[in-house]
Formats: sequence, structure tokens, C-alpha cells
Amino acid sequence: MQVTNGTKFNIFIALSFIGLWTCNYFKPKEKKQELVIDNIHINKNPCIGVIKDLFGKGVDSTKICDCLIPKFYALIKSDTNLVERFKESYGIFKLDGSLQDSAISLMASCVRTNIVDTNSKFHLTPEYSSVFKRVLKKGIETRKEFANIEAENFSSCIIDRLSGNITIKEYVSNDYFEVPKIKKIMTDCLTQSSKHK
Repeated sequence: MQVTNGTKFNIFIALSFIGLWTCNYFKPKEKKQELVIDNIHINKNPCIGVIKDLFGKGVDSTKICDCLIPKFYALIKSDTNLVERFKESYGIFKLDGSLQDSAISLMASCVRTNIVDTNSKFHLTPEYSSVFKRVLKKGIETRKEFANIEAENFSSCIIDRLSGNITIKEYVSNDYFEVPKIKKIMTDCLTQSSKHK
């Protein structure tokens, strides 16, 4: 099966980040850091915690959240229902369609501009690895392009091989399929997970 640039795994980046953000909200509380946007007080701690957990010292997590939360709000502020969700959801949540694509681009852009160590590797803890696999599997099962792929095998293969083998810069690259290491991982995992071997 050929994967085109149109199926870049934006779903993987965004859904994983949002899922981890929500999980991180329930961790032990630290001194609250907040942003105020249009008189809406947003706790930055869940965002900062997820960014630290995902990227460690390779990025400036506070600057990423300072970049991401206002841009996300600007994306949704014309829709009163989405603004209400923004107030209730710690700032970031899953959107639909082209809005989700835009949110993914914003997130990647904020990470790219705040990398402090371009050689720093993208590592997942066992807990986050499990979350990423579950989210990716669910995403794969809903995409027609992957009808001939064993979703569980594919998601496990991708996550296991990405963690520790790519840099943060590669993880948030403009085009996943132009990064040779990622392209090879995707191709190998697609072949290994095909229902028609």
C-alpha cells in the first residue's frame, strides 16, 4: 500500500498530544501558571507537563505553550460553542476537519520554533507509549486508506520504532514523509502490518 503526503499522520501528532494533555491534567498539582486570553483564564500546567514529558529538555515547554494556546484560541474564537469548550477543556481539545489540520500545524510550528537542542531524541515513557498506540490504532481504524492494514500491529510498530530513534525536530517536521528515517519506518511498518502479505 502506498501512503501519500495527504495522509501525513497529522492525526498521530494531534490526537496523541491532546490525549496526553488531558491525562496530564490529573497529575499532582503544581503552582498554577496561567494565560489570560479575552478574559479567559487558562491553566498552562497541563500543556507544560505534556510538553516536558514528550520532549524533555530538548524544548522550552513554557514558550511552546505560550505560543500554542493563544494561536489555538485565535483559530476557534469565531465559534461560540468552541470558545465554551476552550474554557472548559484546559485550552486545547480535538477539532474536526480542516480546523484540526490547522491546529496540528500550529502545534508543530510552536514546537519547531522552541527547540533548544536539535539533537535531542523523541522518547516515550511506557505510559505514553501505550496512549500513543491506542490513539494511533483508533485513528488508523477510521481511515479508508488503511483498510488493508492490521491497525494494532501497525500502531505498535510505528510507536516502538519512532521512540528514541528520531529527533524532536524530525518528529515535528513539515512533511513526515520527507524525513528518510520516518519514511523508512512507515514503509517497513506498512509492509509488516499488511493484511495481504
